[in-house]
Amino acid sequence: MKKLIFLLLAAWFSCQLPISAQQVRFGFIGNSITIGTGLSSPTTECYPAQIGLMLAQKYGDTCEVRNFAVSGRTLLRKGDYPIWNEPDFQRALNYAPDILFVLLGTNDSKPQNWEPYGNEFLTNYRAMLDTFRWRNPHVKFIVCLPPPAFGIVWGIRDSVIKNYIIPLVDSVAKMYDALLVDFYTPLIDSAAMFPDKIHPNAHGAKVMARIAFDKIVASDIIHQVDTGYTFVTSCEPKPMGDLRRGDTLTLTYTTLRATKVYLNGEEVPVNGSVKLAPLTDTRYVIKAVGPRNDDSIVFVQKVYIPVLTRILAVATKTSFFPGDTIIIYARYFDQKKVRMNDTTFNLTWTIRQGKGRLFGSANNQISLVADSAGEMIVNCQAENGVSYDLKLLVRTPVAVSVPSIKEPELYPNPVADYLFIRANAAQSQSVLIAIYSIDGKMKLYSNRTISGSDNNIKLNLSQLPAGVYLCKIVQNSQSFVHKFYISR
Repeated sequence: MKKLIFLLLAAWFSCQLPISAQQVRFGFIGNSITIGTGLSSPTTECYPAQIGLMLAQKYGDTCEVRNFAVSGRTLLRKGDYPIWNEPDFQRALNYAPDILFVLLGTNDSKPQNWEPYGNEFLTNYRAMLDTFRWRNPHVKFIVCLPPPAFGIVWGIRDSVIKNYIIPLVDSVAKMYDALLVDFYTPLIDSAAMFPDKIHPNAHGAKVMARIAFDKIVASDIIHQVDTGYTFVTSCEPKPMGDLRRGDTLTLTYTTLRATKVYLNGEEVPVNGSVKLAPLTDTRYVIKAVGPRNDDSIVFVQKVYIPVLTRILAVATKTSFFPGDTIIIYARYFDQKKVRMNDTTFNLTWTIRQGKGRLFGSANNQISLVADSAGEMIVNCQAENGVSYDLKLLVRTPVAVSVPSIKEPELYPNPVADYLFIRANAAQSQSVLIAIYSIDGKMKLYSNRTISGSDNNIKLNLSQLPAGVYLCKIVQNSQSFVHKFYISR
């Protein structure tokens, strides 16, 4: 009897855990519905995250969930925003999921996408699944019918989803023996869960997660996964694009289940980064060796010899007066429009138009003093003939005339308690007034506004002792000083 119980327990555990001790990796491809648009905490409330929690409760840490969805994206390659072109799509491919979960089609229903390219939906869907199968020949697929659209929003049309996209996704599921998750039928009467008519709220996302999770458990798809395969899961060179000869490239990579990794035949750490300095176009092969298989990623780094093809001259000022000194700097660019730091180019500086003087010893900068007003053109030319004309404007100095102001009047003098100032102004303007003792100490300061209709200023000097004082008045940038007496 004890032996029978042991065998039954052993059989039960074999049904609960995947064949391999490695995690089963779920990769989610989708749009804003999958990324969690509209949720207060998308990373934790979106339905893939909710599925991850449910899987963890049932299977422990044997499953890993990664969300590679991008808002607004289409499955159609020629759609307005194809998921194919996104870095997250490439990351999903590099991740090489054991189970690929696809929910796309909502944005494909828009007129600009469906009308011209709808007949390519099935072909594009199959191409996507084939692409992931190329990365992982043992990948399992879960394809989903989009939820209803409860109104025409952003061009999304439920009629296209229901009558065209859903039948095509159903056909894909049959062609690839994929698990089909129906988000349409169970939610057809659940408009309240979709506040903007397209995206589920937190409760709706949880309901979608439960629908998918129940399907996953019922299908037992997790136990059909063979997780023993080795992959190069990422390979990212920086900087991206063509490399200038002499520059350094950093190649960062990660692998899964690799025991050894080789870069062009030379062993390197299983995960990490290496610095490379190719002198010519170089083909790099990263090969991960595992217990069951090998996996490789190949990329070619293009290398070019930089050649000066453009000079740009920049001045500290492009508009200035005769006699002013400005500095002009030269910047160099190669055939890829990348700025060059080389300052050894021999430049010839000349004034092609206008009168002035150039002086300085550095090749990449020169000083300029203009002698007269007008347009000026300064040319810099390298030995290989590349040149640049910098246009400058030398302005004519304009004398600014300040209208003469009649000197303000003070009265009475001597003063008892109040001093009156009669200023002259045709329009409203500010008048600054300062009272000083005869030894230069400020005793009072006032800023008043006067106009042609009210130009009398009254100052209370009752707190000042008797003596000799100076009154300074500043009006329209002109200063006036008057001596007066306070008698008690």
